[in-house]
Amino acid sequence: MARDPEKAVLRVVDESLPKPQEVVRLTSNEGGVMRSAATPLAAPLARLEPEERTTEERRTHEPDYESIAEGTDLAALPLEDTWNDESIRSRPVPWGWFALIGLGCVAAVGWSISSLVSNRHGMDAARTNAITAFDREEQEKAEAEVTVDRIVASTRAYCEAGSIEKLLAVVRHPERVRPLMEDWYGKHPLKSSKFDSLNLFQPITLESRGSFWMVSCSMKDGRKRRMLLEETEGGQVLVDWETEVCYQPMDWDEYCREKPVASLDFRVRILEDNYYSHEFSDSNRWACYQLSALNGDQVLYGYLDRRSATGQQLRELQQANSGRQVSVILRISRPTDLKSPRGVVIERLMSPRWTYVRPPDA
Repeated sequence: MARDPEKAVLRVVDESLPKPQEVVRLTSNEGGVMRSAATPLAAPLARLEPEERTTEERRTHEPDYESIAEGTDLAALPLEDTWNDESIRSRPVPWGWFALIGLGCVAAVGWSISSLVSNRHGMDAARTNAITAFDREEQEKAEAEVTVDRIVASTRAYCEAGSIEKLLAVVRHPERVRPLMEDWYGKHPLKSSKFDSLNLFQPITLESRGSFWMVSCSMKDGRKRRMLLEETEGGQVLVDWETEVCYQPMDWDEYCREKPVASLDFRVRILEDNYYSHEFSDSNRWACYQLSALNGDQVLYGYLDRRSATGQQLRELQQANSGRQVSVILRISRPTDLKSPRGVVIERLMSPRWTYVRPPDA
């Protein structure tokens, strides 16, 4: 890379200085230039001495170099590290903080001791509660075992009963169901069976009463029987005979064919329908329900006033069951002048299920 040419600089020449000696340029035989004499050396430079200053003018971080060379002890010099000694000595010791820390330690120890004492009392209380709960659980377990024994005994006696009198001893509402039993067993001969085992044991609640049990049992002949039981306040376990046999005042298919005029209470399944005909063609006034029964092939259509209390009850039951069939006990009748071939009049809702929690005449 080419070297930059030197820039021209204007220099001031002092005329008072002696002029340099003239330089004679000698040439050799080959035409080279030779120096005739040594170039005179420049005058020696003068050393500048610092201005003499007194020791008082110097700062502590500018010590006398001659003293350093002579081995003077620097520890004796007043260094800046000692400037704050007087203020440190004049500051009092914070004894209040020590007292406060001590009180905190004493309080912590006292709290620990009180916690240990309270924890001990808490452990004693927990132990007492545990023992009480265990005793209560043991008592409840013993009571449950007694209830199970009663249920098994009542179920066995009911299944093995060979007469109405023996049945009445272990059924609900014996006085009310006696004539029903006599009517029923006049058409369906009473057959006893040998009890084998209890298969299903499930508590249920009916109308806020948690004293009911649904059981399923096996007979020695291989039959399965399902029944509803109630435990009375006196501890007696009774079977709901009407539910077990699904009692009807007469055969459902026979009722549909003969169309008796009397008012009868049937255990039926209801489903809202729109079969409006003859006297009941006005859907704004009448509500229509399809009626069917267990072990029955025939279907009837029950009608009632939509604005009646029974109409409101049936509508709520249907809605609560998401529009599906609902098992109820209805009092129905067929007036003599009724023209609808399969129509009946719904007079009253006797029970929202196939069981009477309370007697219907109560």
